[in-house]
Parts: sequence; C-alpha cells; structure tokens
Amino acid sequence: YVFTIGDMTLPECHYRSIILGDNEVAVKMRDLIGSYDQFKLTVNEAFGHVSEEYLTEEFYNENKFSTQFWINTLRAVSDQPDLFQDMMRNYNMVQTADGFATYGKPYSLVHIRGEEGGFVCDVGEISGPETYLLACCVSEEAGGDKILSEINALICSYVEECANVSDSSGRNNFVRGDSAMTVVSAGNNDKHEAFVWIGIALGGALVLSGITALIFWLVRRRREDYYD
Repeated sequence: YVFTIGDMTLPECHYRSIILGDNEVAVKMRDLIGSYDQFKLTVNEAFGHVSEEYLTEEFYNENKFSTQFWINTLRAVSDQPDLFQDMMRNYNMVQTADGFATYGKPYSLVHIRGEEGGFVCDVGEISGPETYLLACCVSEEAGGDKILSEINALICSYVEECANVSDSSGRNNFVRGDSAMTVVSAGNNDKHEAFVWIGIALGGALVLSGITALIFWLVRRRREDYYD
C-alpha cells in the first residue's frame, strides 16, 4: 500500500509544496485532517504543546504562533529525522537569504522568516558542530534582520567554542548527530510573543508539511493493525 494525497505520494507533496510553492497541494494536505480548527488543534497537540489558555483567537483566525510554539515544533521535527529528513532537506534548498541566513557561518541551515507589525521573526535549525535550534523575534527599529543575523552568529560562535572548533571553514556539509541538540529561544515572550508567519509565501508552512508526515505514519500503522 502506498499512501497518496490526490494521487501524489507524500514526498511528491512535500516537493510540490515546499520547492515549487504549490499552495493547492498544501491545502490538500491540510484538508486531510478535517476542518481548519481541527488542523490547528492537531498541530498544537502533536507539535506546539501550548496550553489551551494561550491559544488566542489570532491562533485560529490570523495564523499567529508564539515563540514557544515554534521552538517546540522545531524540536519535535528535529527529534524524528527518520520521518522528517526529506522535508527538512527540501526546506534547506529553499531557505531565504535573510534573517539567520546572513550570519556568515558555513554550516547548513533550515529556517523560515516572517514579519508583521514592525517585527521580524525567524526560526531555524543550524547544523553546526552541535546542532542547535533558534527562534527569535525582534523589532525593525532595533535592527531587524541584522539583529537576527548577529544573534545567530553569537550563538554559533559559542557552540564552536564549546566544541573546540578552531577552524570552521569547509564544514558546510556537517551532518548533525541526534544526541547533540541544543534549544535556544531568543526574543520577546510577553506582549510581542505572538507573531505572523507567512508560511505559504515562503514555500509552504513547516508545520503543515510536518503534520502530513505524522498522518502518513498514523495511517500506515492503522492499516497494519487492520490487516493483523
């Protein structure tokens, strides 16, 4: 049995949604879960792990997520490379050239950047000597993308120092080990904690692709149980 969505396999859907920016395919993946509200709740239960009291109307109506939501989601995806490695590789191919990406280091980077109301946001996985996850939200007035880049460079330099890396050149093909994972969340966590990610405009939402992979696993397990 081959799991398909609109006669397309899940890898094909990921490629079309992330690499080609095919919004119609992204919507088909989302609709497999049910209604839009069901999709949001399922994503939070599986990845975001944000308490119900913090799921505001903006979460449902304006596609807004907190920094905590994104760092939890990225951690969940990074902890399951067997399920999400192809998806993350696709995102690495289409990463934007701003935000964390301009930090001047040679390591592989997967990130999504967004902006709203004078604030710039970025969330990413950086495959340095020890892979770390970073979510950050800063104001344009404070420096915007320049601040995001400097924060990422600062943390990466710290990770290099801890790993005793004297020369980081030529390490852009570094492959992370699943045992080495550091989570760092930098940015506003109160008034400006919630921010908008224009996921479709950036090549499809990270969470959207991730949840479809989870669905694929659940469907496969249920069919196996059925035939057993």
